[in-house]
Amino acid sequence: MKKYIVFSIIMISLVGILIYLNLPKKGLDEILVVPESHYILYEQDKTISMKYFSTKKDILDERMILSTFIYNADETIKFQIEAVYIDAYHNEQYQDKTYYGYELILTLPEIDATYLMDKLYIKINYNHDIYEFFVGTLYVEYPEQQANYIHWYGIEGIKDDLPRLFQIIVDVSLRTEIDSIYVGPDETPFHLGLDNIIIQVLSNDYLFNTTFVKIITSEGITYLPNFSYFVNYELLSARLHHNYVIY
Repeated sequence: MKKYIVFSIIMISLVGILIYLNLPKKGLDEILVVPESHYILYEQDKTISMKYFSTKKDILDERMILSTFIYNADETIKFQIEAVYIDAYHNEQYQDKTYYGYELILTLPEIDATYLMDKLYIKINYNHDIYEFFVGTLYVEYPEQQANYIHWYGIEGIKDDLPRLFQIIVDVSLRTEIDSIYVGPDETPFHLGLDNIIIQVLSNDYLFNTTFVKIITSEGITYLPNFSYFVNYELLSARLHHNYVIY
């Protein structure tokens, strides 16, 4: 009798496995997320974006996003994001395939304080599936004053071999003695030319093409506003991206 019971259990298990294997499976798609250093001078309705690519068009639909959070590695800083939308970005050729580019754009919370998320994560509830993406770093500075003690009239950036800033050159009409310069949270080396300030940007692990600059003199602080120094159309070939599966 026991043999029949064991045989029946085995047969039922095998039938269950066959049924499971023949059930229709949810499709698996991949997106490539490019981590970025977000150095933001706070203002109302300021946004950051997560740049991502996929061989499938419209792989994410903003109407399916039920909730969104950003936080650091240990979640000691965590904010819910109320305004989220998706916009088209440029497409790229990578490994003989066409990848469609998009940006997940997030409006930052209204926080009247400076904060740093050294490791920045985004978690979205997407049609009741939870996805977590590593997207670089976020530094938001809340300025206590807005004054101009530097007579500047132009600004440009020089990038290195990867899509990252290497130098920032500020054109000035009047030479001013400077105590220190910050690019985002980092104090950076600089030297004064006859009609410019040449700022050496510290090395960075992520895509880095947009930042503000803070210049400190004996008179006070001058902020050079957030500025996009270049657009790079070959982000994937730089191999900075992280791969994620979307169900």
